[in-house]
Amino acid sequence: SIAAGFQRLLQDTRSEHPSEINAVSRFNVFQELLVGILYRMASMLWPAKLNMCHFYSTSCFVLNGLGLGALGLTAARLGHGLLPLIACGGMFSSTLSPRLGSRVIEGFCLREAWACPLLWVSLFFATLLLQEGVQKARTSLYFGYGVSTLLFLMFWQFAPFALSTEATALFAVYIVGYDVKPLLRRMFGVLLLAYGTNLLLQFGSILLLMSMFLHISLAITVVLFLPFPRHPGLVVRVVEGVLAVSIFVGQRLALEKLATGDSHVFQMLKAKMNLVEPDFDSRLYLMGEGVEFNFLGSGSQGQLMLQYITDSYVFHLLAAAAVCIAVGTLHDLIRGASPKKAKVEDASPEPVPDAVAAAGLRKRGGKKDSTASKPMQPKPSAAVNEYQYFDARPEFAFHAIQSGLFWSLAYFVARLRVLALPHSCVLVGCLCSVGSLEHMLRMRGKLVVLLHLVIGLALCGFTWTARIPFDDIDLEEADFAFPNVLRLTKWMNENLPMSAVVVSDMTISAQIRVGTDLSTVLHPHYEHIDVRERVQQWYALSACPPSHHVQSMALSYGAEYIALNLFRCSGAGGENGPFRLTDYIGNFTHRCAPDTDAMSRFCMLGRIDSRYFEPVYQNAEYAVLKVKRQKDSKALIGRSPKKHDLYNASLWKPLLDSCKPYDEQCGLDLVDFGRSWIDRYKNSKMADVVYKEALRRRPDDPLVLKHYAEYVDFDLQDLQSAIPYYEKALEAAKSNPEVVTFAERTRWTTDWAIVLDQELQESREAMSLMTGLAKEILHHPDIRTQARRDLPDAGRICTVAHFLHAKSPKSRELAKKVWKLAKGIRPNMKCIRENWEEFEGRPRTVGTIVAEFLFAP
Repeated sequence: SIAAGFQRLLQDTRSEHPSEINAVSRFNVFQELLVGILYRMASMLWPAKLNMCHFYSTSCFVLNGLGLGALGLTAARLGHGLLPLIACGGMFSSTLSPRLGSRVIEGFCLREAWACPLLWVSLFFATLLLQEGVQKARTSLYFGYGVSTLLFLMFWQFAPFALSTEATALFAVYIVGYDVKPLLRRMFGVLLLAYGTNLLLQFGSILLLMSMFLHISLAITVVLFLPFPRHPGLVVRVVEGVLAVSIFVGQRLALEKLATGDSHVFQMLKAKMNLVEPDFDSRLYLMGEGVEFNFLGSGSQGQLMLQYITDSYVFHLLAAAAVCIAVGTLHDLIRGASPKKAKVEDASPEPVPDAVAAAGLRKRGGKKDSTASKPMQPKPSAAVNEYQYFDARPEFAFHAIQSGLFWSLAYFVARLRVLALPHSCVLVGCLCSVGSLEHMLRMRGKLVVLLHLVIGLALCGFTWTARIPFDDIDLEEADFAFPNVLRLTKWMNENLPMSAVVVSDMTISAQIRVGTDLSTVLHPHYEHIDVRERVQQWYALSACPPSHHVQSMALSYGAEYIALNLFRCSGAGGENGPFRLTDYIGNFTHRCAPDTDAMSRFCMLGRIDSRYFEPVYQNAEYAVLKVKRQKDSKALIGRSPKKHDLYNASLWKPLLDSCKPYDEQCGLDLVDFGRSWIDRYKNSKMADVVYKEALRRRPDDPLVLKHYAEYVDFDLQDLQSAIPYYEKALEAAKSNPEVVTFAERTRWTTDWAIVLDQELQESREAMSLMTGLAKEILHHPDIRTQARRDLPDAGRICTVAHFLHAKSPKSRELAKKVWKLAKGIRPNMKCIRENWEEFEGRPRTVGTIVAEFLFAP
């Protein structure tokens, strides 16, 4: 039930075993909770018709669509027209290259993918409030502003950082000279109310209590309510700003020892700027090229990312918008007030005599003064006439400052471009508005309006034609269901008790946490000092701790199994890789000597140390060790394994024996293990041992036969010896549809037919094989479902069509039928794109690409 699920979140023993934590307080899981409730309700209406994963990702996509709509509406509201909205959409489309303006295009429903759309909604309401002012702003606007801010806070642990920039931008609008203090008092009241509500919903999370946003907002709110003059001058405003900064700094210094939740972020920033020596936490964030957490444009991948952004022309157009906004803001500040204020100050009525100042006073003789109640007519003012068309626009100044702060965040942490890029599209859209340009440039007249209109239309068209990433839209869909992870979690579900506890690194712990019911010791949420200490401790798996130390650590957490991520045992990344990171772990006895290779580290030697561990599972990427109880350990028998022992096949026998006859995926895991010896460790001798052992144990397994044939063909360069294994694999696949799906067998058959045709020169046999396969494809009842589930196999259906069409005119009708089927399954496959003109008789147009992207299956 929903209540039982919520109770499990409040008493979570699976995420940080053996500790019991409040997951609602520790993590940002409200989106999963809400989507889960919606899924339960939808399942009642449409039982057995909804896929849980599809429902989750679709909910994320819908929310992002709403967020994009809020961006467009913000641009339309700023620019008072539709052109800014259209231009904003075009500019956003130009940033849709993978991992730029929105990572959701890749299928990543990360925290920011859920939260950013709500930030855009919040900024939309902030814009409306700044436009309406304190006197006109309706309660509904404050309500919308508060609710969207609350949801933003609930969905992302980094939300307080982003809101810190919003609070700063709002206060800066007042400091530079706009008369918005009464409005800001209410807006900051709403912000603090939303923050307090989130604090209650997350049960007083210490991370929220110590956040910068709370301290910034409190400091600004205190200053806003201090008895400064109602219309202060520049000097007084500067004093208010300095006072707010002083209060904020005082809070941070007073609470410095308690603010440990986000201390690693500041440590990373200081390390990047060479202000301090890097520690484990900062090195962890910058591992590899660290492109997401490094400076924007740092490293080869970062430079490529920056080039993508530059190619979208967002920097050029944003600079033009900034200049225009600066001109308009300067005009506002020189005038010192909005027109409404000018009418009050510059065209004020004549002063009322003291004797008749109050309407209720009577003159001598008891008669009421008939002139006292009559309002005085204001005198005309030249200043009002001059600026009668131009109201002050604090919302422009707010968005300009906000954009600058977002780009500052993005520069220091490249991942935060997901804040800066979409927001920049709003300001770029305003360049296409006649009203915005009139305000910013302070020019008016028929010719000026016409000129502005021409510029607006030109810029609007430019945003949609400069760089829409059709090449990226046209890419084949990515499959993030990594097969080795799926096989690992499947094996765990089938072979480990539900009460088992597994310890691993952060990333694999997250996969195990999602894909099984097992408990884990670690998780990827790094904003707690206890978790950071655990992560550092368990990075010893890639270092050189004694085996009995690892055993003791595992048992101290109640962990019965250790899952090894073999990528972290490959030496990948060089100076910025996991091996270099282990030089920073706190336990010096677990560090390796300089230049220690993979073969001398625990992640390799621990797998054959039978004194303390029993290997129970292995595939190309992951290994699982069962931790022996101390009373079962043979600590005094034998010696610690050394590097040369890894090449002793007898020491791997316990792992090979763990392959059970009833386990359908075991054969594939073994040959993948053999493959890893070649690809990762460049050791063909051990690979040969493992491949032959897999074939001996599973002689009729189609997966083993296929991989062994490829090993003999490509690695041993002996095609003739591989032919019997290829043929036997195809025959075994036909009789084992539960092991090899028809879509996968289609791929195997096309690969073998191409070998027959091109390398063995047996074109007739290849043609016969492909013709028979094409007929099977057309009559198979479940081919569409299987092909859509297996992306690489779907492309082979198109390959069959192309082969038949190219080889024989007699088979072209059959080829066209297969082509039509393939196009209906995946219209953006590489094979479809390459052979489009051959089958369709016309080029593949941009309109076709967009239509397929929007409406194709």
